[in-house]
Amino acid sequence: MYAVKVLRSRVGPTEVALFHAEAQVLRQLAHPCLAALKEVVESLAGTCIVIEYCPKGDWRNLIGDLSTKG
Repeated sequence: MYAVKVLRSRVGPTEVALFHAEAQVLRQLAHPCLAALKEVVESLAGTCIVIEYCPKGDWRNLIGDLSTKG
C-alpha cells in the first residue's frame, strides 16, 4: 500500500519549493525505518509524492503513543 501527499497547483512559490525540497530529501534517504519514496508525479492539477504507507501513522504519532505508555 502507498500514501500520497498532494500539493495543489494553486499554491504559492514558497510552498512549491518546500514540497520539491521534501521530495528531493526523500529521494536521497534509504533506511528500513523510513517510508520509501516510490514516485513523484506532476500534472496540471498539482504534484504528488507517493511513499510507502505506514499503518501506524507518522513518527509524531508513534512517539506520542510510546511516551504515554511510560
